[in-house]
Amino acid sequence: MLQDIMSKIKYLLVLAFLLVLPMQAMAGAGFNGTLPLVDQTDTGVNRLIYYWDTRDRDTLFQLTNTSTSTIVVHVQIFNVGSPAVVCEEVNWDDVYTGGDTHVYDIENLVSNCTADGGAAGANPACESAPDPDLSNSYGFVSISLVSGDDFAMIGLFRILDGPGGYEYRTNAAGEDFFADNTVDFILNFNSVDGTSLSDVVGITYEEVDFDTVTAGPGIHTHFGDVSGNPFEDPFPQILVFDEFEDGTSCSPTVFECSVDPVTLVSNLNRGIDNSIPNSKQPDLNNRICNDSTLSASNDAGWLFLPFNGFNAFDFEQNDVFFAGFLGLNNGNGTGSMDSWLSAGIDGEFMIPLEPIVGSN
Repeated sequence: MLQDIMSKIKYLLVLAFLLVLPMQAMAGAGFNGTLPLVDQTDTGVNRLIYYWDTRDRDTLFQLTNTSTSTIVVHVQIFNVGSPAVVCEEVNWDDVYTGGDTHVYDIENLVSNCTADGGAAGANPACESAPDPDLSNSYGFVSISLVSGDDFAMIGLFRILDGPGGYEYRTNAAGEDFFADNTVDFILNFNSVDGTSLSDVVGITYEEVDFDTVTAGPGIHTHFGDVSGNPFEDPFPQILVFDEFEDGTSCSPTVFECSVDPVTLVSNLNRGIDNSIPNSKQPDLNNRICNDSTLSASNDAGWLFLPFNGFNAFDFEQNDVFFAGFLGLNNGNGTGSMDSWLSAGIDGEFMIPLEPIVGSN
């Protein structure tokens, strides 16, 4: 499970700070054997972030309008695996009446306002969903409030890992500026019944307007440092530990909506180490740590992921956000995902970082 290891704002050399919102994980076996984390499904926000994957997987994502009034939302889908454009985007506006819920199939998109016989244009804001080819790919979705009641959107997504495989479910990550502050994360992992989707997904995006985000090369979150005391600020190293708390340091890593053009390594979705390789790129050098934590005598571990900084196009005007997801297996055919969202607030707290490709 994700644990917030700090309870107060912790200033780094760049004076960056993050707002963390852990989200409860939904699975057939409850909350992965623990109590729910911070947020409940009835806590509304003005923007939701989802992960999707169609590489021998199916993805459904859902939105509910909890208010009694009509809202208009801006749906943006970013495709990391697009062969034509890096982090290619499709988008449209959708309309939800009060109390309305709609489920989108990422490979068969239908607008809420045109479903069940509705027609685009019946509401001036209603648009038909685009019809992109999102098969055999992956990326993320942002749904932002355009107009209507604030804090009325809740959502979740489901990823089915192949025929008869694990079903991973969790709430979408949402921006909540009343959450606790942190700059460091601890992620638990295990080898229960295989590791079908034990990947660390890191989504970095920049807010360019209240209802619009952008992502792609140059917009990333950087974790870890290369030298010095592993736990000492500023910028401690990434560390991975086994269940006996024996640790190994790891190279810095970066998360952004891109793929290395030479190695084809994903910068959005990474494996943890050699014992838990990336679920869809097991043969590529796509993992956070160059180690093998899990073994026959060790079936659990945890990853210390310290924030280093953001990179974005316009620090002075725009806020930058990082949404993370980590797949977990429950051992009974069901899975869940931890999710959390962090924000870099106000450009004066940020400094540009040199672009980094891959890790280790």
